[in-house]
Amino acid sequence: MIFYLILLLLVSQSSSGSVIELGENSSNTYTIHQETLIRINNNISGYILIVENQDHDTMASIQSNNKVIKSASWMGVYGNYLIYIPQSDKINAITISPLESNTPEAQVKLTLTTLKDIPQSTIQGIKFHIKANNLRINDYLDGTSHNEESLNYFQRAIELFQKNKSYFYAGLSSFEKAIALNNIDKQEKSIATMQQSINYWQKSHNFSQILRVNNRLGLAYWKTNQLEKAQNEFQIIISSTISNNNTIIRSQALSNLGLISLENGKVQKAINLF
Repeated sequence: MIFYLILLLLVSQSSSGSVIELGENSSNTYTIHQETLIRINNNISGYILIVENQDHDTMASIQSNNKVIKSASWMGVYGNYLIYIPQSDKINAITISPLESNTPEAQVKLTLTTLKDIPQSTIQGIKFHIKANNLRINDYLDGTSHNEESLNYFQRAIELFQKNKSYFYAGLSSFEKAIALNNIDKQEKSIATMQQSINYWQKSHNFSQILRVNNRLGLAYWKTNQLEKAQNEFQIIISSTISNNNTIIRSQALSNLGLISLENGKVQKAINLF
């Protein structure tokens, strides 16, 4: 009740007036704006909120006990990240925004899952994952560097997820770990970890997430001059149909294939792809 009243007061102070109310085990797509407030009805057991970007990159934060934990994905369409919402009346605010301040709105899919349905070791893995992501988003915003620390948290999360066969979460932590490895120029380890994330998401049937990996793998192969492998990854995306959002990532793959064709001197093929 206290949690509800605090958020109601914050809503009345919000300049945009944008508020999203979520119920237990709800899963819907919403339009968000800068500093959109999220209200959780009846927070009696705590929740995990899964955010999936539908068009633009987004970022969320939860303020509790004078601490702010940020989470985000800047991988474009299908980018997933997690928000841990403990059972507490000391949560001051949960907000979500487009990552870039000059983006007025974005589409996100929000899925709220109660903690009572999740094993405790998986919840601990989620906490490790969120700690790692919080470090990475702060690095992005502040120009700091905590790559090694975030890599450690991601690995600890993967081990717990794998133990419980929580393959969606294992794939998510593996993918984010691969991006962190890429940031410190450990390309081969990054590629191997991306391939692990594909294995996890195949087991959990999260095929839209696999497309994200195909895109990043293609870029990684391209960067390491493995052009045939890069082309194969982009071709997988072009040949796949997951949802309407696939047109966004498909256009990126077509553009990348065109650029690779230009590098190989195949101008007409590049023109056809563009």
